[in-house]
Amino acid sequence: MEIVRLGQAYQLVYGLSPQDSVVFASIHTSLEGLGDDQKVFVNKNSKDFANDFIEDELKRYNCRLITSFEDALEYLTNELNRQNVTRVAEDGPIERL
Repeated sequence: MEIVRLGQAYQLVYGLSPQDSVVFASIHTSLEGLGDDQKVFVNKNSKDFANDFIEDELKRYNCRLITSFEDALEYLTNELNRQNVTRVAEDGPIERL
């Protein structure tokens, strides 16, 4: 019930449709409990979610909005590769065969 009430507030504040407001309320509620690690909200609905108010709210939780699955795949692949390089560098040199 909390999600629905929060969704109703987001309808008024952000002008979201009832469906989008419940989606955003669910995302927002989840983000509150996930800590400071980088997070990504992937949603093709750029018409409603890609605006300064929503993106600023997501940034408060270290969350980035990506409105293309192709862009999300590229971003996540790059992040995983970057993390692996960092982890390898911390573990020492790699021996190549």
